[in-house]
Amino acid sequence: MIELSTQGTGRQSAIYAEQGIFRQTAQICMEKFGMNRVHIITDENVEGLYLETLIGDFADIAYAPADGSYRDGESEDEYEFDEDNIAFPDFEISYSVIPPGEASKSLSTIADIYDSLAEAQITRDDLIIALGGGVVGDIAGFAAATYMRGIRLCQIPSTLLSQVDSSVGGKCGLNLAQGKNLVGTFYQPDLVIADPLLLNSLSEEDFADGMAEVIKYAIACDTELIPLIEDFISEGGSAQKSSGILTEIILRCIMAKADIVEKDELDQKGIRNVLNFGHTVGHAIEKLSGYEGYTHGQAVAAGMVYAIKMFSGENKEELLTRLTSLLREFGLPEETPFSSVDIAESVMSDKKMDSEGYISFVVLKDIGVTEIQKKSPSEILKALQEIQRR
Repeated sequence: MIELSTQGTGRQSAIYAEQGIFRQTAQICMEKFGMNRVHIITDENVEGLYLETLIGDFADIAYAPADGSYRDGESEDEYEFDEDNIAFPDFEISYSVIPPGEASKSLSTIADIYDSLAEAQITRDDLIIALGGGVVGDIAGFAAATYMRGIRLCQIPSTLLSQVDSSVGGKCGLNLAQGKNLVGTFYQPDLVIADPLLLNSLSEEDFADGMAEVIKYAIACDTELIPLIEDFISEGGSAQKSSGILTEIILRCIMAKADIVEKDELDQKGIRNVLNFGHTVGHAIEKLSGYEGYTHGQAVAAGMVYAIKMFSGENKEELLTRLTSLLREFGLPEETPFSSVDIAESVMSDKKMDSEGYISFVVLKDIGVTEIQKKSPSEILKALQEIQRR
């Protein structure tokens, strides 16, 4: 079992990443937290895949014989429940299931979650588990951060995107009609369980969605990821989701994210901005598509291409070639049909505009080298118009 950690200002995340570790979640949680109640938050897609298994694993531990013994000749699998001999007699488990997709990252969804937590009598001594992708992680993280001013949180990311990025670092946000993640907080999870075997259930599109973030890390943060991605592609790419190379890729992304988060947990020093490479235009694309036409990964993929074309220097063609050669292997887009004016207006409504009207834009100077530059609305519009004139 490989254990990593991220140290926040007030909380530390223990991160376990290994094939098959999902089935150890209940044991790890019971030993680490010793809680009486667990509330799982998942979505309708993940519910049918993993929820019953997770509940069953908790039940096997909680309702096992208190003295650890079984009747003569009885195996653990044959054990019959005995209400007078229970390991955790006060243990209760509940869950909430939300619709999948960005539309669920709303205040109305959070209100429903709060009602469920209250009905389940969840207290600050209990545990919330996020079982799903980035949307579930955001919803559960925001709920854990705000209900009773903070409840322990375990993230079990079930998509590549959430395993390599959103489950680590504590950022959780909700969308408003005016833009993505305009309401949010920082709340480090107490525990992250990243099991690459959960990725076997992903569609090709969902897997590619996560590879966009992996490619972002490789291009902007950790150049040693590039040969790993190339080896993964040569092994068959997304057809080999259970390969050891994929596990290594996930670990390197987690380590890169954890290192950046520890240096700039609350995104106040500018260090954490590197993680937004491709996201400024990417979020604008998501918004223009109504959060349906483009997935997050597809929007970020195109956003990275736009970012290089807009503000990288004389080596932009070399950078584009390096980036697009990887994006194409996973069928990720390099452009969108939206006009330069529409993209610029959408960017301007993004939360990253400061009080003086500037956007902090992540500019790729070279592979693995970024710089944060302040860009005005007119500069962004002009750069986008230049792209569309070519």
